Amino acid sequence: MPPQEEGNYRVAHDKLFGTAKQLEALNTKPPSELMRALMLLHSYTLVKSLIAINDHTTAARMLVRVVSRARRVLWGYPCLVSAYALYYRY
Repeated sequence: MPPQEEGNYRVAHDKLFGTAKQLEALNTKPPSELMRALMLLHSYTLVKSLIAINDHTTAARMLVRVVSRARRVLWGYPCLVSAYALYYRY
């Protein structure tokens, strides 16, 4: 199971960041999907730190970014939409 599915967002972030840096070291542009996932995980992992320094406005912006993108990603996959529809149908 991928780290983000287990709730280990920091581990998932570090793996994606490492992969992006390795690709850049090979003069290869990281795929946009990888960079989007990294951006989401980065935004999500920043929230706790922002709250700790009492920057609730920026933390809220990061959460809005994550939720907005996650919603678009979720509805972009027909199998997930179908599973969601079947789950709530019964």
